[in-house]
Amino acid sequence: MKKSPVKYLMLVSFAALLCWGCTQQETKEEKMPITTENENAQELLLNSFKAFEESNFTKAFTLINKSVAEDSLFFMGNYSLAMNNFSDSAKFVFYAKNALSHKVELSEAEAMLKEGLISLMENKGTDITEIGQNLVEMYPTDIIVYYLLYGQQIAADDKEGQLKNLKNALEISDNPAILYNAMGYAYMGLEMPDSAKLAFDKYIGLQPDKANPYDSKGDYFMNVGEYEMAIKHYMKAFELDSTFTVSLDKANKAKAQIDTTMVEKTAEEE
Repeated sequence: MKKSPVKYLMLVSFAALLCWGCTQQETKEEKMPITTENENAQELLLNSFKAFEESNFTKAFTLINKSVAEDSLFFMGNYSLAMNNFSDSAKFVFYAKNALSHKVELSEAEAMLKEGLISLMENKGTDITEIGQNLVEMYPTDIIVYYLLYGQQIAADDKEGQLKNLKNALEISDNPAILYNAMGYAYMGLEMPDSAKLAFDKYIGLQPDKANPYDSKGDYFMNVGEYEMAIKHYMKAFELDSTFTVSLDKANKAKAQIDTTMVEKTAEEE
């Protein structure tokens, strides 16, 4: 599941899909309303969020796709898939068009996201993070909007903004593991390896029985050139979850890097 550091964009939008099962009127002051007329789609989104929080990304992706299958024009489902596939222009346009073809009346917050999506359709280089920042001001106790803003900050390559937003999200999150994961990659992007290491260690501490935290820590060690430690953590991830074949692939790449380094060192000594 990992595509460091862009990979987290594929994951973060799942958190934005949480629907609390309440009416717009009941939740307007505290939670961002998410509209759909399909109860099954709504339930699938909720379960997708839970899977995401537990770092079960394969299940999360399966559930979000099932949700959109239930309601093909579900705005938030398609918005999420569009942002998850931001780097793939064809897929981004496909899901964005579906999102913009919604049949139900959107909430005020969703209408704001829609305007941002239209701007990105016109120019993918557009910075729409102001929309996310406005949503945070509107719903400061709703974790959803912090994840929405984070996804927009990933698209805008605003790493400093990401860290500020993630730290704010930590203050209201009941299950912050994935926030530390995101912080780790943001710190790596800012060339702050010590801070990245601490963030990934926190992630492992919160979910020691999950594969993804060790895969992330493996990415950290690859980033700083500690290939033996990278292999150790990638293999730990694969041992915990055999479906994490990407970790096995990364371990092999780390081994190849060690071999290359040894060859280069031998050549220099000769």
